[in-house]
Order: sequence, then C-alpha cells, then structure tokens
Amino acid sequence: LIELLIADKQKDLAAQQLELLGDQVAKMGNIKLAADSYRRAMQFRPHYKRLKKKLADVMLTKEDRRARKRRMIGVIVGMIMILLLIGGVFIWENKNFAKWKEVEREAQPLLSMAREDIAAERFPEATEKLQRSYELLLPATHLFSPIKRYDQLARNLIGEGNRGLQEIDRKITERVEKGLQRSRMELNTAQTALKTLRIYDAKKSFERVLENLCSSEEHKLA
Repeated sequence: LIELLIADKQKDLAAQQLELLGDQVAKMGNIKLAADSYRRAMQFRPHYKRLKKKLADVMLTKEDRRARKRRMIGVIVGMIMILLLIGGVFIWENKNFAKWKEVEREAQPLLSMAREDIAAERFPEATEKLQRSYELLLPATHLFSPIKRYDQLARNLIGEGNRGLQEIDRKITERVEKGLQRSRMELNTAQTALKTLRIYDAKKSFERVLENLCSSEEHKLA
C-alpha cells in the first residue's frame, strides 16, 4: 500500500502510513524498522516535528531510557524535597513567630520606659530596664529564621538598648565634667578668700567643692 501511494505521488498519505507502521513496529520492539519508517516518512514531511520526535525517541537505547527515567525520578524526588523543605521552614517560622511575639511584648515596653527614664535623667532605673531587655532579647538572636529574620529584629532592638546605654554614659560624663569644672572654680574662690583672710567665705567655698566632688563621684557610680 505504501509503495502504491508513493508511486501514485500521494506523499502525505504515504507519510501517514509510514508513521503508523513505525508506531506499530516500535511497540513490538523492532527499533530498526520503526526508525526506517520514520525516516522515510520524513522524506515526504521534512518539517513535521512529531516525526522528528518519534525518530529521536525510538533511537534511544535501553540505557538511554533508563538514564532518562532516572533523571525524571531525580527531578520528582528533588521537587518533593524542596516542597518538604518549604513546608518545614513554614512550620518553623510559625513557631518562631510565637516566640518572638512573646519576647517583643516584654522587651519593647522596657525599652520605651528606659527612653523616658533617660530623658528624665533617671539613669539607674534606665540602666536596669535596658539590662532586662537585653536578657530577654539575647536568646531570640539565636532563632533560625531565614524568612522573617526574627534573629535580626532581636539584634536591632539590642542595638537600640546599647545606644541608650551609650547616651547614659555620655550624659553622666557631661555631669561629672561640669561638676569638676565647678569644683575648680570654687577652689580658686576659696584660695582667694584665704589669701584675703575671709575665713567664712573660704569655708563655704571648700564645702561647695566637696559637694561637687561627691556629686561627681555619685554620677560615676551611677
């Protein structure tokens, strides 16, 4: 039939019959005949992509087929692993969310109250609150949080607390320096009073020097 169609120049019908023949013998395992049929069909339909694919498939060796199957299995297993990983991370992040909210609920008010204490120059109270917030936030810096980055949020709040402590140190240093400056001025005043025999004035100036020095020492301890 195929030869008759070719002789009759019915190339499309001949190509269809050759393709059908190739399909049938490929199922039977006759690779050579199937490949020959597809090649002959392609002579009449050179741009027919389906024929090219069928020829390429039938030319695969058994090892090639096994390799392709292994690759497909590998891809499927890889996709399953990725989905499991994404699911695991999602579950982990939900747990982290609960932990972080508990820490944030306690630490944020402490930081806010510490800022108020610093503004009011209640430095010991502010320092105590900042230390407590640090103790609460430190464990959260070890949370494994690749998406929400709760560990980084904890570090940011610790950084805020550290800046508060630095501000306390700066203000205390300023107070101490001002106290020392006043002490030096009072000491000069006292020495001048002694030289002019103004004993009472000198005594008062020395008392103020001692007061300034004691105040400066208290600020250092704070």
